[in-house]
Amino acid sequence: MPVVDRMAQKMLGKNLPAIEEIERHYMSLLIVNTHSSINYQLPLSPAIIQAGGLHCVPPKPLPKDLESFVDGSGDAGFIIVSFGSVLKGVDMPNNFRRIFLSAFARLPQRVLWKWEDQPGENDSIPSNVKLLPWMPQQDLLGHPKIRLFITHGGLFSNQEAVYHGVPFIVMPIFADQPINAQKAHDDGYAIRVDMDSMSEEILFDAIQRILTDPKYAEKMNQVSALARDQMESPLDRAVYWIEYVIRHQGAPHLRIASRKLSLFQRYLYDVLLFVLFSALSFLFLVFYLCRHIICSNGRVKINGQKKKKN
Repeated sequence: MPVVDRMAQKMLGKNLPAIEEIERHYMSLLIVNTHSSINYQLPLSPAIIQAGGLHCVPPKPLPKDLESFVDGSGDAGFIIVSFGSVLKGVDMPNNFRRIFLSAFARLPQRVLWKWEDQPGENDSIPSNVKLLPWMPQQDLLGHPKIRLFITHGGLFSNQEAVYHGVPFIVMPIFADQPINAQKAHDDGYAIRVDMDSMSEEILFDAIQRILTDPKYAEKMNQVSALARDQMESPLDRAVYWIEYVIRHQGAPHLRIASRKLSLFQRYLYDVLLFVLFSALSFLFLVFYLCRHIICSNGRVKINGQKKKKN
């Protein structure tokens, strides 16, 4: 992890040990940004604490200009579009921008799109679309008129959508996003649309399915209830365990024994080699016996033929 090490040392000091060394010799607690309601299940040790959605908060009132825009959407409601910092609207290829804008122009809903810059000269922005350099995403997701979220599938965005109970269309780009997208799609509260196969009709159809089929909202409400139903907030849980480790002088009892094992021992390579050797030995023995039997039968036949000739 040389890149991570350099970043950590830049922020925390050059004397900071390597992340791998910290993990092996010093780490008693690992707080991960996951939750069983959203992520795939994994066997976790007591030293790994799930705090997924730690950043999720109730919505605050919108600025007046945004409130006026979304209130003007009437019963149709509004849609928000954001690809985080991964893909800016202005950097999106022209054909993709045209697909989005053409599909949005056909909708009765209003659309807020995190664009980060001024539209290009060839971009024809529909009257129901408002471009923003930045948007209060959680405040918009928590608004009663929100109908749909179009996102790249970043973990934070997925968690915010689930926390606020908003079905979404997910268009993964790289890293963990394809996994996040497929999990949400398989669980039934989102629709995955891959950009390499997207067209205006595919996008418009996905939007209509989310807006008109109640199963997506129903499933999202179920998952949102699971994500929220916790004994304490993720933030309180994280704070408690950090203070727990401090109170107990590093809590060495939480450290798993495998941290002292080599990779050879941890992944049981010695056992695998023994099994492989045993299997090869057995196959060699079978081959040798079969060869011996075949050769013996051949010699018997040859000897029998010689006796007949004599």
